[in-house]
Amino acid sequence: MSQVAMYSGVYEDIREYAELLDKVLIDLKGGNSSPNDAIRRKLAMLLKSLVTSQTGDLSMRMVNFLLRGTQEIDPLELARIGELLESTQVDNSVIEPLERLAQSLEREQAVAMARMRMRG
Repeated sequence: MSQVAMYSGVYEDIREYAELLDKVLIDLKGGNSSPNDAIRRKLAMLLKSLVTSQTGDLSMRMVNFLLRGTQEIDPLELARIGELLESTQVDNSVIEPLERLAQSLEREQAVAMARMRMRG
């Protein structure tokens, strides 16, 4: 697999995770606290998988690597938030860490796009 194809795939996956995260943040800020929402359940599953660094998914390993390189986001805290998202106990304390994650994913998207341009 070429490096451009690899970066392109990672970029697309990270973009998908970022969009998922944005949708959940919009719902939470709008007062939707239903743990039965499919998008929210998917995000909860992804957040809980971040504590396992050996996941087989390349994009999740990239996100995990990104999180381990920053002081502002704790994968264990995100896993706890994943648990909360599956419950009715969601409050405003989950919004700020999710926003930090969204910002980190946005930065990583920009890095992946720059690498694709350099290699392409």
